[in-house]
Amino acid sequence: MFNFFFKFLFKILPVEQHRKVKYISVIYILSVCFVLFFHIQFNYKYNVYTYNWILLPIYLLMIFTPLIARITKNYEITAFNLLLTASLQTIVLIYAAGGIQAPGIFWLSIFPVAGGILLGKRGIAAGAILITMATTFYFVSANYWITPNLVRDFGNYERQKIINFIAFYIFSTWVTLYFVNKESKAQEEILRHKNEIESLLHILIHDVANPLTVQDMEIYKIKQKNLAPDLQKSIDRIERSTNRVISLLKQIKEMKALKDGKINFVKKPINFKNAYLEAIESLSSRLEEKQIELLSYCRVDNCYILGDDTLLQSVVLNNLIVNAIKFSAIKGKIIINVSDDVKFVYFEIQDYGIGMPEHILKNIFNLAYPTSRTGTSGEKGTGYGMPLVKEYVEKMNGHIAVSSTESSAESSAEIKCDMKPSGTLITLSFAKVNNTVSHHDAS
Repeated sequence: MFNFFFKFLFKILPVEQHRKVKYISVIYILSVCFVLFFHIQFNYKYNVYTYNWILLPIYLLMIFTPLIARITKNYEITAFNLLLTASLQTIVLIYAAGGIQAPGIFWLSIFPVAGGILLGKRGIAAGAILITMATTFYFVSANYWITPNLVRDFGNYERQKIINFIAFYIFSTWVTLYFVNKESKAQEEILRHKNEIESLLHILIHDVANPLTVQDMEIYKIKQKNLAPDLQKSIDRIERSTNRVISLLKQIKEMKALKDGKINFVKKPINFKNAYLEAIESLSSRLEEKQIELLSYCRVDNCYILGDDTLLQSVVLNNLIVNAIKFSAIKGKIIINVSDDVKFVYFEIQDYGIGMPEHILKNIFNLAYPTSRTGTSGEKGTGYGMPLVKEYVEKMNGHIAVSSTESSAESSAEIKCDMKPSGTLITLSFAKVNNTVSHHDAS
């Protein structure tokens, strides 16, 4: 109900951050009310006006926080002003009440809490710094000059301590309940949106994939007939487009199953060399299509890792080799090294293609970041290949590392031998196991 104080901030913050405006509204009202309560107590009960020259300007600056929000239209400036003015008011009031011996010194503990709510980690740090500075000031003042102690001088220290405790109890309890309630509602909203997305994904994966599969079968039947060349080209384009969509849906389904923990394959010892050779064999036609020179150096023999033979070949190795082909120029070169040491087996694949820009390299395993790019011969991708590879490699007790240098050529067709070397190097490492490991141990 206090949101109208900072309605200007709703216009500059994304919808998902509107909770911040509600939080700053609540903290603003509570700070104004509680600081005003102690202002009145000091001025009328203790007849102390000595500190009004510093307290009143700071208090007015705190009251005008909504105006600052309207003028600056900047959430961080507004939040910092509120945090700083409320903290300075509290520090001065505690100093007047006895500094380190003040009955309400525990009010300092709210600085990091309020800072965290308003500004996140930076706010917590700012609150901690304010506490450190305040307590240092109190200790120094107590040791090197006379600290005012109005509460002690009036002889009601215990009473004020109880009043401060009750006020702090009310403040902390109300704030905690408010934010716990808000966070609970936010979690419910997130869960609702997640369920909606799950439903949409289910429709996408099942209700769309099934008709596409039927469509692909019908296209295959049509292609068996004698068609005019132009019609044949159109059918081929439709088939490629349909297959790309089917492949994308398949990868989405597989990634979702992985994230949901529904894929729990039984790991068993597999011969890495055999899986590698089968992957190379299955992609020989793609290498020939682009006239890619593959230099393969396999220096292992009976070398076993824990995993799934099919997934290692068809998902992990195939994806990496297909990507190397995809981003290599026609008549390009790919080098693959397979080696091992006492503990690990290593797979390195180096292409000399277009490479990756820094922003894609940094987010190559990030599902939320668009990393899909067209290959050097117009090959399409989904962007899910590398995240899937990483997931499966880690499930097979492995590690993946990627480095890349982007080509300086304006297009993939312009890559030349005399240019600065470009391309991508991907290294996999898997822990070696004995072929006699039992299925129970493997799982």
